[in-house]
Amino acid sequence: TSSLHVAECCEGSLDKLWVDYPAATEILGRMAGLQAGSVASPAPGLLIVGEAGNGKTSILRRFLDLNPPYHDLEHGVVILTLFLETPPVPTEQRLFEVIHESLFIPIYASFRSKRKDVDDIRRRAMVDILKHIGLRTLLIDDLHDVVASRHDKQAGLLETLELFLERGITVVVTADASEADHLLRLAPIRRLFEIRLLPRWKMDSAYIDFLGRWERVMAMRQPLNLNLTDLAVAEAVLKRADGSLGRIVSLAETVTSPVAATGREAIDREMVDAMPRV
Repeated sequence: TSSLHVAECCEGSLDKLWVDYPAATEILGRMAGLQAGSVASPAPGLLIVGEAGNGKTSILRRFLDLNPPYHDLEHGVVILTLFLETPPVPTEQRLFEVIHESLFIPIYASFRSKRKDVDDIRRRAMVDILKHIGLRTLLIDDLHDVVASRHDKQAGLLETLELFLERGITVVVTADASEADHLLRLAPIRRLFEIRLLPRWKMDSAYIDFLGRWERVMAMRQPLNLNLTDLAVAEAVLKRADGSLGRIVSLAETVTSPVAATGREAIDREMVDAMPRV
């Protein structure tokens, strides 16, 4: 029955699984503070930098889960937080189109116009739409793609983000560490955004605590004990994952099936050594 218990617990739940860890807690707390307006106005934006697969997108989605839409009798549906992926062609116009599509709002001809004299009107109309639905925080994943755009396209997009910030809409963006240097060469980015780094994990108390929390969430009945054997297991997982949170989680997910199949309810060194590399 114990193996069935583990399998049932884990099936279909991994996509929404969240385990707190210090770096994420600090970033989420800062995001909540910015959204609540408990900082100087106009508030800065937040740029989360980390290697691919190290938890940037998960933090944005966690914040989205913590701030779901709700219905207000006076204002109707209130959407506090909106999550977007940076458009493949990261321009101001494509950003507007993605926002409209996410909110199921028709895109009027004026938003598709390429005339420079309507840029300011279009930006302010977009802000009015977002303020009307009660938006407090705009989450944009993979903003580093903007470095591939022409200078004029970069400028238009960044001017829009600056206007959002000026009008009280918090903007939180992510960027891969490999592209962050290029992104930070853009003066508006340095001026408008606070930087938060997500480093690779290392063999320390925060990592051991995270792995122990993960085991408990996955309903393993023998949480990680800080003895030499379990420390060796934790170090083996860390080395195989090369310090990447995404790979650590993938390894933990991978080991779930053999744990359930064998009836064992704790990760051991033998199981780690048998894992495929991720």
